[in-house]
Amino acid sequence: MSTTVDEPSTSSREKHHLETADASSLFILKGELYRKINEQRQKTTVGAEKIPKKSVLRVTKEEDKKLTEERQRRQERIRELEKSVQQDEEQRKRVQRILEEKSEIYARLSRGEAVLNGDNEPVEFLVDFDAKKREEEKRRAEEAEKDRTEQTEAVHFNPTEEQRVYGVSHVPLPKTETSRAKRKVLLEQREKMKWERLNRIRKRKGLEELPPPDAVEGKDFCILKCLFPVYLQESC
Repeated sequence: MSTTVDEPSTSSREKHHLETADASSLFILKGELYRKINEQRQKTTVGAEKIPKKSVLRVTKEEDKKLTEERQRRQERIRELEKSVQQDEEQRKRVQRILEEKSEIYARLSRGEAVLNGDNEPVEFLVDFDAKKREEEKRRAEEAEKDRTEQTEAVHFNPTEEQRVYGVSHVPLPKTETSRAKRKVLLEQREKMKWERLNRIRKRKGLEELPPPDAVEGKDFCILKCLFPVYLQESC
């Protein structure tokens, strides 16, 4: 009896024809073939299992170099951002400190206090910060003086006073007039100091000096000093 057996076909091999007269030999050959195929499959599976995981995710030298450079650039950007944030914070604190100092100086000037520099000398400002305050004080003083003057009674000659000291025509001045004269002198002195200070500043800046105070005001100032030498402690 003759039997023709076809081997299992594969995509990469040609078909082979095997002729045998014994059927048992055919089954033996087929069993051997399947055994060889299973062994080959097992070897392939075991080889794949033995491949370490590192080899699957293995990084080449070029890839590692690129990753290192990218990491360095990222760290550099982080440092630059941190530096920028720190500079912004320092700038904010510096501006806040300057504003607080200016606010303190303005408050002191508004209260009429003097601001001294490192040499313990008054700081000269181009802007007169307390001018408005002086004007308000002057206006209130004039209004109060006007009210008191309207209520003051006329002062006549007092015959009971000693004539040898004060003279025949002596009339005691009311206290309101004396206080008013003192305030007027103080205001004139302040204006004079302000005029001198502004001229010193303008001179340093190369500007033309301001003209002196009005001659009429200077004359009135001298007359007041002559009338009230006791309070002004000097005479014309």
